[in-house]
Amino acid sequence: MALAAFDFKRWIDEHAHLLKPPVGNQIVFREAEDLIVQVIGGPNSRSDYHDDPYEEFFYQLRGNMVLKVIEAGKPRDIPIREELKRYIVDLCAATRGRPGVQLGASPRASLALMKLSQALALIDGHDFVSPEQIQELAVSVIAHRLVLEPQARFSGISARGVVEDIVKKLPVPA
Repeated sequence: MALAAFDFKRWIDEHAHLLKPPVGNQIVFREAEDLIVQVIGGPNSRSDYHDDPYEEFFYQLRGNMVLKVIEAGKPRDIPIREELKRYIVDLCAATRGRPGVQLGASPRASLALMKLSQALALIDGHDFVSPEQIQELAVSVIAHRLVLEPQARFSGISARGVVEDIVKKLPVPA
């Protein structure tokens, strides 16, 4: 089933009353058969592991997140601080409305960057996601999702250049 584009921020605002304890989470696309997109109000103290046969994207509004993985048969946690989640969202949001950009990065780009940053932390042997890992991945994850205006492409602007500029200029959380 094809899912239509929508304003993710507005969806969150309209459903904010449902994103509070005790449950605090909502599935965004109930009609999707092979994809779970879930918004979690947070903070989230869930500590279980699960494996589903389809893609899952979780977006947590508040609090730190922890990716729980099994590595070499042993559990391992890869946390990402709330400030870094906001940094990821800000990186993607900065592409929208930018001169020369017809279509900026979507919330799905934020989710992809967060998941890949956690994966890179795991691969690098780190116990947490760092701003440097986010920056290392940002151009590759975000740039191909941008649609540039034809005039911008002809004047030498590239999607990679747009994201590189954002990464250089956007303040990094301490």
